[in-house]
Amino acid sequence: MPFDVTGLKIERVLQVLETPAPADPLLAALFSSLERDPENAETEAKIWQVWSSHADADAEKRMQRSLELFGSDEPTKGLAMLDQLIETWPDWAEAWNKRATLKFMVEDFDGSLDDIAETLVLESRHFGALSGCGQICLHVGDFGAAERVFAAALAVHPGLRSIAEAVEALRRRPPDVLN
Repeated sequence: MPFDVTGLKIERVLQVLETPAPADPLLAALFSSLERDPENAETEAKIWQVWSSHADADAEKRMQRSLELFGSDEPTKGLAMLDQLIETWPDWAEAWNKRATLKFMVEDFDGSLDDIAETLVLESRHFGALSGCGQICLHVGDFGAAERVFAAALAVHPGLRSIAEAVEALRRRPPDVLN
């Protein structure tokens, strides 16, 4: 039986789910508001704005440029820029998350899972990273892990309709039968 690196990385992400949320009063207030009103798109947008902002204006500019390269014919340049952002600002969760997203797009699922784990260590409520992890779990056929990760995303952002639908579909799925 081949060694399952992806499965181990999924397990690492599942372990990281227990990481306490950072003590950020602004984000705490926003997540509290999101809990009270899960459909509030303005609150979600503010959370993304906080995650995407950085005290260093150059970091924000470089992040924006890397995102512009996502959809271009040069995504590897975007990846290189994200590598530099993470090297310079390793405690910026959104840089890890964006790199995880780009790695997912180029089907580097193991690399994406590594970056998702780092994102969640820094920001355990990152519903974007959780959703991405769930998508990888679905892609590799680990439906139990997908359900757990999607449920964790819903716990911090109950208004994620597509994720709630995915959880329901996973719960309706017949159990695997060993032959």
